[in-house]
Amino acid sequence: MNNKNENSTTFNESVLFTSNKKVPKTIVIGWKEISRRYAFNDLSWLYDIKFELLNDEYTDKVICVGRDKYQIAERLKYAGFNKNQIKIYDTLNDAEDMIKNKSKGDIIMKNNNIEQRKRRPLGRGVRKLGINIVDSPMGFGKTSW
Repeated sequence: MNNKNENSTTFNESVLFTSNKKVPKTIVIGWKEISRRYAFNDLSWLYDIKFELLNDEYTDKVICVGRDKYQIAERLKYAGFNKNQIKIYDTLNDAEDMIKNKSKGDIIMKNNNIEQRKRRPLGRGVRKLGINIVDSPMGFGKTSW
């Protein structure tokens, strides 16, 4: 199942799936676009996502990337994440050092259109960085280097 960045329904399933993994983890969240069907960029659905479930002793940090990185980061602050846990980057390339060298545990990537078949959004990020994404059943991918 892949998430749609138009509503919170499938995104919440991914959050629930990830929160049930009781292992240390770093989470990468971002997308290239919200919708190809709508001309507006309504992000109100971010506040319907239960990011609070990810705010536990297992989450080392959340890396926000892409065009809506600041809105994602703001929502994470409302979910109770410490500002030191939230890292903001324009692209996956910009976040490379943080992901590879300064993150603890599994790297869980919100795998919507950051990582498409062409692997081009967000600066050709994942393939160029050598990240291997293994899709989970709920649209998040576990990565390895």
